[in-house]
Amino acid sequence: TNARGAFVLPNVPAGAVDRSTRFAILLPPPGQGDRAFAEFLPHNQEFAVPVTIRLPYAITDAQPGAPITWWSQSGKWWVDQPSAATADGRIEAQVDHFSFYGTRSRSGITIAGG
Repeated sequence: TNARGAFVLPNVPAGAVDRSTRFAILLPPPGQGDRAFAEFLPHNQEFAVPVTIRLPYAITDAQPGAPITWWSQSGKWWVDQPSAATADGRIEAQVDHFSFYGTRSRSGITIAGG
């Protein structure tokens, strides 16, 4: 958890990786924008089974049900992921790799990146 809300370590289930792996989340400084945003490391770590990540929406202008989106470095665009609101004020998505992830409003992507 940090000053920006209820960020938690991703839920990495058994069998997601085939060797010991160190995971990290880099967060922007508090007060940097109205979207939840985090860099999940290691970049492009692929998972054999889906990993659940959670981002807060309660402290942002994203709405429950708004998608989590990730930055495709190869395509240079944001890609929406199916997501669901949780009872504790977060949006969660199951992902197959790590990258930059953030929330967005329903009307379009408004977070900066790239």
